[in-house]
Amino acid sequence: LGLGPGRNVPQRDWELERNMICAVTDAIDQGLVCACTDISDGGLAVALAEMCLGGYANGLLGATIDLGPLGTDLRTDKLLFSESSGFIMEARTGKEQALHDLFARYHLDLVQIGEVDDHPELVIATADGEFEWPARELKEAWLGGLPKVLR
Repeated sequence: LGLGPGRNVPQRDWELERNMICAVTDAIDQGLVCACTDISDGGLAVALAEMCLGGYANGLLGATIDLGPLGTDLRTDKLLFSESSGFIMEARTGKEQALHDLFARYHLDLVQIGEVDDHPELVIATADGEFEWPARELKEAWLGGLPKVLR
């Protein structure tokens, strides 16, 4: 019985994981964030899409994202859909520096990759180009994806 290409079990840095979780819960407790989600279920693109679906503009928000500041050489598909650990947060207006300071106390660097806006569209710029999805289409896929596939 041979093992395929998925035979490498990811290694965890448990101290890093603990620091991330503690920093996120402290940030929420201190009212520094408006919204937060992890990226472990579907990856970064899915987490960003989920964040756009819970807004106050008819239930939909938009975001303009630039993944360049992440400084990674990962392929775009892996960058967008890798189910690794981490969080996406929307900082409360005026609390950005306090959020950075809190994370620094846990030896973590925050990276700003974008901004939320009222135009209900998710725009993600990567090294391979720019991807755009209207939030309405994201919502339809989220709510109706399974019935559509089962037809």
